[in-house]
Amino acid sequence: MEQPKHLCFEWSPGENTRQVNIYLEALASGNTKIRIVEKEWNIDEPGARAAMSQTEGWTDFISCLKAYLYTGVRLR
Repeated sequence: MEQPKHLCFEWSPGENTRQVNIYLEALASGNTKIRIVEKEWNIDEPGARAAMSQTEGWTDFISCLKAYLYTGVRLR
């Protein structure tokens, strides 16, 4: 059985619903590369600020997931 390499879902981090795509790629080193794409942001200063804030949020999410996978501790 092959594990999923792409997850897609919609969620609402605020006032607008966004599409989120999470791509998983196995690396030769045995590690996994994770790429998260959240669509669509306004191309203006508030949109850029919101996108950067979400980037911090996804970084925290992945860090918590890693902690759970390594130790079983739920940080969220």
